[in-house]
Amino acid sequence: MVSGGRRLAVIGGALALCALAGGFLGIGIDWLAGPKGPPPVVIAESPPPIAMPGAVPVAIPTPAPAPRPALTEVPCPAGVPDGPAPRCHSLRVPSDWQRSDSPPLDLFVMVLPALNGAPAADPVVVLAGGPGQGGSDDPRGTAAMLAPMRATRDVILVDQRGTGRSAPSLRCPALDPLRYWFGGVTAEDALACLDPPRRAGYRLEDFDSGQSAADLRALRGALGVERWNVIATSYGGVLAQALLRADGAAVRSLVLNSPAAVDATWLDLDRLTAIRQAYRRMVEDCAAQPDCARAFPQLGQAVERLSAALERRSLELRLRHPGTGRESGLQLSWPMLATVLALRLGSADGMVVMPALLDRLDRAVMRAGGVGSEGRGGWRMRRRCRWWCRRPSGACWTSSPMG
Repeated sequence: MVSGGRRLAVIGGALALCALAGGFLGIGIDWLAGPKGPPPVVIAESPPPIAMPGAVPVAIPTPAPAPRPALTEVPCPAGVPDGPAPRCHSLRVPSDWQRSDSPPLDLFVMVLPALNGAPAADPVVVLAGGPGQGGSDDPRGTAAMLAPMRATRDVILVDQRGTGRSAPSLRCPALDPLRYWFGGVTAEDALACLDPPRRAGYRLEDFDSGQSAADLRALRGALGVERWNVIATSYGGVLAQALLRADGAAVRSLVLNSPAAVDATWLDLDRLTAIRQAYRRMVEDCAAQPDCARAFPQLGQAVERLSAALERRSLELRLRHPGTGRESGLQLSWPMLATVLALRLGSADGMVVMPALLDRLDRAVMRAGGVGSEGRGGWRMRRRCRWWCRRPSGACWTSSPMG
């Protein structure tokens, strides 16, 4: 019962994992590690691959007779990309496409109009990963990456059921599956997080790839699109494969970026165990190399200290854009750092910067008050401004206090 409860907690928490905080943190991680200083740890061996069972096709529900879902215009959030003003909609769909009387879901949809003002008939729809990311989580970043496509085509961002601004949301800020590393997640935590949608009459088993594929089929019809181009990243690749089975004739082209197989097990205990093993291997490899051991003597305890401190209060950082010189604030939370750890520990090259990164963050948190001290609005650096730069980019981070 204990192991089963913990497994439920891990899966439930993972479904509520907040969107990856790639943005500033993902770009700045190498800058924070610094250009020089102690030599990086050399990884002796890459983490072992995770064995996966045979693929199981995703069942695509057959829609029950019901009126075609219609789009409703809603206000767009702040932080939209440059160019023509986006159009934002809500699409009401049944939570179970086989039961027309099932509780409804409201899906958030953002359309970024083509830059040329005369879009082609076949737009681009973006399927985000996670699972748990909303398509509208980072519209500016998406627009920048897909600028060549957006030049002549509308780009459609969808918050899949349970994610982003779609309602109800399965996000639970109190839960982070990587807390399982240190025994910080219990079955009670997961159940408490998932109780609200259950009490509202929703079945958690309806938040799956098959139902989401049916949502996309309905969205295409509501938009009046005959065919579209699909770009899918990570878990989005699983959803894209389900969409091909549900509505393949309407998919003009498909790009799978870092796709996951339909039988991927990255949300269960095996993946979390592999991440922790990779972290321990990195610590052991560093300890076995004299230069690395001297530079980072507390590496083995850094993650435990950071997780405890950042779960209490986020660490406020200042970021300076290398091109414009504009400064922005970033509140570094434990889920954000845990996400970076999971991604970086998945490859040998990704581990190289981790000792320096963890050491600097560990020192910064300790200087800001450690686990026991609380600052207003988050941990704050209490020392003179110091820049970490990486050439030739000239990109910098600063640890000056927030204004």
